[in-house]
Amino acid sequence: MRTFLLCAAAMAFAGCSTPKDGEGTASTDGAAADSTAASVAPSSEPAAETIPACECTRGTAGETVWCPQCHIGYVKAEKVHCPNCYESFAAGGDRCTTCASR
Repeated sequence: MRTFLLCAAAMAFAGCSTPKDGEGTASTDGAAADSTAASVAPSSEPAAETIPACECTRGTAGETVWCPQCHIGYVKAEKVHCPNCYESFAAGGDRCTTCASR
């Protein structure tokens, strides 16, 4: 009996009854229909920002690349942790002034 009551309550809560012909198809209250449609409508917000793919495999293969996911650069298959040094090495220069003073 308890299971039956739980099922009946769940069905009533979920609105499982179907309207008869002509019933429930037209609404006299436009606000109620709009609020129902708004809750079902898909979200217009942009999707969450995707994380870029890891570029480290390309870097270890010898390409000059900065991995935005790992925040590590590669120049001639060598790891470069400093973004300023990476930019300098990629352009053919030396370490940045901050790293050179260490």
